[in-house]
Amino acid sequence: MSPCARDAMSTARTAMTAMKEMHRATTFEAGNPRSIACKEFAAMAKAADECITRVADIDTVGPQAVRHENTSLLAR
Repeated sequence: MSPCARDAMSTARTAMTAMKEMHRATTFEAGNPRSIACKEFAAMAKAADECITRVADIDTVGPQAVRHENTSLLAR
């Protein structure tokens, strides 16, 4: 694998980790009765889930970048 491809894979993994963390945090805040912006956090959680799902559906990316067992966040 070329250095550029390794950098791309590393960046893709980092981005997916950040997106999963965003989904976790915004889902929590959307369900928090004391949140100042429940609807807005719910919209962000939905957008993050859709992004994760969309990337996970790109089978040509392969398991090196996206591990399918970590993509069904709403099912958990």
